[in-house]
Amino acid sequence: MRKLALLLSVLILSGTVMAPAKPSTQKLTAEVVAVDPMGKKITIRDEKGEDKTVTAEKKAARYIRNLKPGDKAVVTCTQNENGEIQAITNFKKIVKK
Repeated sequence: MRKLALLLSVLILSGTVMAPAKPSTQKLTAEVVAVDPMGKKITIRDEKGEDKTVTAEKKAARYIRNLKPGDKAVVTCTQNENGEIQAITNFKKIVKK
């Protein structure tokens, strides 16, 4: 019985330790620098003026063809544990009035 309890404890603890970390998300306002709809890539200039080329995922990949250089958008990004943008998961184009 003790061996069974020990085995179950080890299995439960190993499952919690090995669970992958969920990527964090961030929203930011960015300017579109370049768009590659076929490659699902988009280059954005963030608020700091830094250009980043990232993959558009999910819904964003379907709509990047509607963007052109110079457009402004609020983008939702996934980022790694270092805070670097990994992919764009959604965007909302800012329409000038």
